[in-house]
Amino acid sequence: MSGGLPSRIHPFRLAGQGACLEGAVPLSHMHRLREMLTSHQGEARVSLCFDRNAGGLNVVAGRVRTVLDMQCQRCLQPVTKSIDRGFRLAVVSSDAEAMQLQAEYEVLQIGDESLCTRDLIEDELLLSLPLIPMHDDPAACDAAMLDKLNVGRAEIDNEARRSARSSFAVLKDLKHS
Repeated sequence: MSGGLPSRIHPFRLAGQGACLEGAVPLSHMHRLREMLTSHQGEARVSLCFDRNAGGLNVVAGRVRTVLDMQCQRCLQPVTKSIDRGFRLAVVSSDAEAMQLQAEYEVLQIGDESLCTRDLIEDELLLSLPLIPMHDDPAACDAAMLDKLNVGRAEIDNEARRSARSSFAVLKDLKHS
């Protein structure tokens, strides 16, 4: 890790200390996220604050910010998406503890173990990704590419219609014989 983030953290210990960590994680180190990106350049800026709330629950309040290069699913050209995600996690060590949580927290169940910092950040980024990445403005999509896609779609539709007609013709022939 770079910029003040250790590679592994102990959330229970850090919550007891009231520690805050800030730093950056290169996007190229996040293997699951990389599969969804067109470029692995850049980094995610991260802040994590560990604490115990009034009820004695160990919590992590964090924020991750980055810019991701993805493929627009409308025109298949590159699109840049800015991510700025805040999150609040309750750190628990058992299923029983997780079941008693309030809705204001997401659950981070780790037992008494340490946690890979990169994995925590990568999980939050994966949750932040748009379901279908597209340019915000359809006019920003490459018109030539959209025309090619629409022509291809029309050819598929025409083939499906021809196939449907021939299927019914076969059924008609079977009925008469």
